[in-house]
Amino acid sequence: MKRFICLLLVFLLSLTGCSGQTSQKTLKEHGMDVIALMDEAVKSEAYLQAFTASDNLRTILTDAVGDHTAPSAVLAITFSKTESLIGQDAALPEALTDVMQHKLYAAVPSQINAMGGAETLAAASLCTMSKTFVSEEISSDVIYLYSFKGGCPVAVTFTTGEDHTVSASGMFLLVDFPTDSIESIVDYLGGFAEVALVA
Repeated sequence: MKRFICLLLVFLLSLTGCSGQTSQKTLKEHGMDVIALMDEAVKSEAYLQAFTASDNLRTILTDAVGDHTAPSAVLAITFSKTESLIGQDAALPEALTDVMQHKLYAAVPSQINAMGGAETLAAASLCTMSKTFVSEEISSDVIYLYSFKGGCPVAVTFTTGEDHTVSASGMFLLVDFPTDSIESIVDYLGGFAEVALVA
């Protein structure tokens, strides 16, 4: 019971409330806030021990993460059609279209890490963090891919809600993910993605 309460408190502390006022920060800056919190989690032995007893998972994280203080590039990844991800033949009720799109965008970073195996996905999931805010900068879901010279890439998924609310969820990409060119990212994602540089 004590362990459950500890986990619950850590989870609640990882989230920031939505004030109802439009944020003055850009999406890029909100993403960096999430990444900073993820880095704090990796550096905190107490946090990692609260979520796993596996030395191997902690080693995967600490060996791969590195320095995320300043991104060398930030790319926006979108999927123009939901059916490109779920299949052309899938018949989806209209009421579920937005729900499915949110879930698919949120699943992409996990699917990438899953290519490295169950332990890689589990390690990346340990330090997934999120925040919610109000922003009029976007009207549909998008993934920001942050690349760093001294650390692994980070994917921050922004999903839109009612009244301009946005939820941002960040995950370390602990696999050999290409960040050298837009073309290599599109190829890695099966040709379905549209990728653009974020100013």
